[in-house]
Amino acid sequence: MLRVTVDMFSGRPNPSWIVDDEKEAQGILKKVEERREVVAKAESGYQGLGYRGILLELLEDDTAEEHGLPSSFMIAGGGSADESKGLEIASQLVEGMLKYPTTTEAAITPLDKSLEVPLDKDLQKLIMGELTAFPKVALRKVPKEIRLKARDSVKTEEAIDGKCEIELSAFNPGFWNNDSYVTRRNNCYNYGTNRKTNTFAQPGKASGNHPYPMACGAVTKAALSDGAHKRKDCFPDSEAPRWLMAMVVRPGKDYHWYRKHSEGFWGHKPGGTRAKNTDNRGRIVMNPETCDRGGYTDFCGYFYACKSMKVS
Repeated sequence: MLRVTVDMFSGRPNPSWIVDDEKEAQGILKKVEERREVVAKAESGYQGLGYRGILLELLEDDTAEEHGLPSSFMIAGGGSADESKGLEIASQLVEGMLKYPTTTEAAITPLDKSLEVPLDKDLQKLIMGELTAFPKVALRKVPKEIRLKARDSVKTEEAIDGKCEIELSAFNPGFWNNDSYVTRRNNCYNYGTNRKTNTFAQPGKASGNHPYPMACGAVTKAALSDGAHKRKDCFPDSEAPRWLMAMVVRPGKDYHWYRKHSEGFWGHKPGGTRAKNTDNRGRIVMNPETCDRGGYTDFCGYFYACKSMKVS
């Protein structure tokens, strides 16, 4: 058997299914075995917002040995030596996805044609052309003069009408990146609220207000029900630490959160990938409204997280 996961979302769980037909699973693995150049390690290709490739996981211990393949690997994500062939195999997998049982929460990420997995010529051009120019490193180093210890935070006052007091923590990507289990099991909402739940947290889940349409209003309502506030709606000192967040939406598909840090830039974590401080073009995120967010075109506003906020 073979588990297939399309790595394409930041907030929602990625679409995933099991190829439980032994003959078909063996056929797919045989194609990979014959063209090993399609195999890439996770995180070796594009790691920004949007489609990042397809993860294949072998579910039986003798299968990997039989085909001489890793127990899990990526294809068609910009990290292999033969992306063209990888896209052919990926297209075959996606075309057959509706035949198999899903491994995601169906209410959040149903397997249907609305997913629109972008396995087309434009994607091939992107992976084989433009993506090669994108940085392979997931974050940019912080200048020494503005580094703080990871445990430190700075209390500050926002320069907006109403002047809410907030806390800004130092950028600490290792907290999210040094343990692969933590990296896989926490998403952008975990990062934005600074809550490691290992549940791939969803706005509104803790308060019974999900799932919902992927639109600014719906995701905003869900986050507010968890205890977040919109910007300018201040929290008292008793609710510290109060983090400043920003939220964007890929209309009808997904959402994404950022959190501001004491160094002046914003950090984020696209889905189960590594936390970073750069946008889709490798530039440090100084403004979430204007950075390169790919298909996450709708800017939904700024929010505060707080101590009593419930996240699950």
